[in-house]
Amino acid sequence: MRDHRDIAEYRLHLLSKVFMSVSDPILIEDMDGKVLEMNDEAVRAYGWRREELIGQSLKMILPPRHHLFSDALLRRCNAGKEINNLEGERLTKDGRIIPVLLTMTLLRDEDNIPTGIVTIAKDISARKEKEQELEKQRSLLEEQVNLRTAQLQSAIEAAENANDELQKVQDRLSIALDSAQIGIWEFNARTREETWDDRMYELFGIDKKSAADPHTEFARGVLPEDLLKLQDEIRLTMSGEIDYDTVYRVRRPDGSLRYIKGSGLVIRDPDGTPVKVVGANYDITELKDYETNLHIAKEAAESANKAKSDFLARMSHEIRTPMNAVIGMTHLALQTDLTAKQRDYLRKAHGSAISLLDIINDILDFSKIEAGRMELKTSIFPLTSSLNKSPPSLP
Repeated sequence: MRDHRDIAEYRLHLLSKVFMSVSDPILIEDMDGKVLEMNDEAVRAYGWRREELIGQSLKMILPPRHHLFSDALLRRCNAGKEINNLEGERLTKDGRIIPVLLTMTLLRDEDNIPTGIVTIAKDISARKEKEQELEKQRSLLEEQVNLRTAQLQSAIEAAENANDELQKVQDRLSIALDSAQIGIWEFNARTREETWDDRMYELFGIDKKSAADPHTEFARGVLPEDLLKLQDEIRLTMSGEIDYDTVYRVRRPDGSLRYIKGSGLVIRDPDGTPVKVVGANYDITELKDYETNLHIAKEAAESANKAKSDFLARMSHEIRTPMNAVIGMTHLALQTDLTAKQRDYLRKAHGSAISLLDIINDILDFSKIEAGRMELKTSIFPLTSSLNKSPPSLP
């Protein structure tokens, strides 16, 4: 009986260490919403000491506008429902607001009676900043499109397609980051035995009932090039040279490729010899896919913008050639014998053509600047006339 209790206490100790070392803030509440426990990351992220929050309502770390909604979530959890992939906010002790992605799970005792609620609040501040940056880029692109003329319709359509792709990436982003579905594994350094919890089998896409031992399934699922890297990292972790914090790829039986984030804690005896390694893994494939799609969308937007500039330059050049002919012909016509009304008509047409050519030249210069092909030309001009047109100096 004593041995069973010692084993239970030891396992509880290990799980507590894993709970404290998880990189996302985790709080455990009672059924009334009062904080029972919190991990080290929650202490660091929210700025409250453990003794300040334990026994207090969870609402202490919620902005007031979320209090009523928090009560509704508590009622849903009490009714046995899980909360997954729900965006919310946390309030730090110094008044900062942190956007988070919430996962809430009901805890039950051996008699299946609810005893508490585990809440994982993943910080998504970086994701929100990326969304704002994407929105800023999209707005800038739309402004450029609105400045183009009707003759650039084909280029505008290309830009709108790029904007649509950016919007799709933003839509994917809202569901890409899954709640922290953490798989726990243990490696006994003395017996060389490895054990997984049920979530680990899910991460590798295999049925626990028909699976081989965890060591075999791990070697079978991880890509060979990543397996060599992981073996070296585990060796360095066991020797105390590095902390185990890595990313590797898993090929599931259905052929899908998943990116897994892993971290581990080495448990040593009083002499410093490794006894066990306890680790936590979770799937980050959605984040990898988002980074790839974001890169593709950025290249598409840049390509569309370049197409617009090139089209503008070509159109300006094609219009300027016949416009020079109009200016030349009206100039020659003004040298002939004309009636006063004919000369007035031709002079106005000649002046308007010159003004239009100046506008076309400005458009062409603007397109050259965008394309990075602006060139300076040497031109003779009357200095005295230019100085006479300059504004007077301030006293």
